[in-house]
Amino acid sequence: YRYRNGVPRTPRPFVLTEVTCVDGVVAKTLRPSENTLQMGFTNRQNRYYELVTPTVQTVVQNQFNCFDMKGARLENQPTNHGKCFGSHWEARHYTSETLAAIATPTPQYLSPLTLAALEDSGWYTANYARATLSPFGHGAGCPFVYNDCIVNGQVPDWGKDYFCNDVLDAEAPMKCGPMHRYISRCDLVDFTTFPASVPPGPTYQYFPQNPMLGGLLHTADYCPM
Repeated sequence: YRYRNGVPRTPRPFVLTEVTCVDGVVAKTLRPSENTLQMGFTNRQNRYYELVTPTVQTVVQNQFNCFDMKGARLENQPTNHGKCFGSHWEARHYTSETLAAIATPTPQYLSPLTLAALEDSGWYTANYARATLSPFGHGAGCPFVYNDCIVNGQVPDWGKDYFCNDVLDAEAPMKCGPMHRYISRCDLVDFTTFPASVPPGPTYQYFPQNPMLGGLLHTADYCPM
């Protein structure tokens, strides 16, 4: 990544640095400067890295109407082997993005966020008129960004347009989907019935009465949608 005048945001020559990756593994790798990439922790102490360049910061603050945000989180769930910082947008916040880690049947958007990341690289000039605003979390506020999607098994008021707590079966009610473009059933499942899938770990369990309940999309931090 470079400033607009072409100066690298991370000094050259590159130096291998010992860092703790999102999976907790300590590795020596090329670590972008703090003006580009920063580490943080969720309210459940899950590690993440986020892109904190200026245009990216402005876009995400406007997307969620949350002006505490430093930048856009990268995916901290396993998607690509050896990716220390994450190589896609965090699906818990950006599941509708074209650059989310997993393509889903739901609409995917080339949003201002991805264009901002390209522009802040210093190599592109973005035409934001070609972007499509993502409806997921739009204007939902800082609770959407920082709080649990499910609290003691219940959907908080701020999350009712996006999250759900009805177990997936043929009798489950249909509702407006999290992208507000279709109707669907909640993807909340009991992972004891999905032995081939990885169940939610302790820091991704939202249902005290049954810790094995979670959303099917692990990259969205098991938040049911």
